[in-house]
Amino acid sequence: MYTRVLGMSAALVLGIILAACGAAGSPSPSSMASQMPMESSAMEMEIGSLGEAADAGDADRAVHITATDQLTFDPDEIEVQVGETITFEIENSGTVDHEFVLGAAAWQEQHEQEMQGGGMEMGEEPNELEVPAGETVSITWQFAEAGTTHFGCHEPGHFPAGMVGTITVSE
Repeated sequence: MYTRVLGMSAALVLGIILAACGAAGSPSPSSMASQMPMESSAMEMEIGSLGEAADAGDADRAVHITATDQLTFDPDEIEVQVGETITFEIENSGTVDHEFVLGAAAWQEQHEQEMQGGGMEMGEEPNELEVPAGETVSITWQFAEAGTTHFGCHEPGHFPAGMVGTITVSE
């Protein structure tokens, strides 16, 4: 009995220390997420992409984005208009695989947690795709409402390093 209590006490102290250390860290893209509680699966959370997947033949224009080995997107800020259908052409100019995940800050945070925990397969959602090294892939999206949404890469370490961009949708 004494050993069990001692073990539980040690685990509790360790948990408190780890929580305190984690709270002292510097802000990262994960701090973009609102304080809303996360659902158990990203599929249960609203994507917050201000629109929906569309057919490439309906695109009003194409926007070329380069994903680099320096863990950046170029450009990392894009402006579109409500009602516009955009084909995003994502070119991976490097030797490291990337992702392109479109969605609000809370969606990005949830996706990051699930990808790092090994609980999610890429390609299950219409707002995400893999961008293999040296290749160019595309996704077409119709923006139906004004606001701000994001795109990010959730390969291990990429999102925390700042591989995230912003899409502003105006009236």
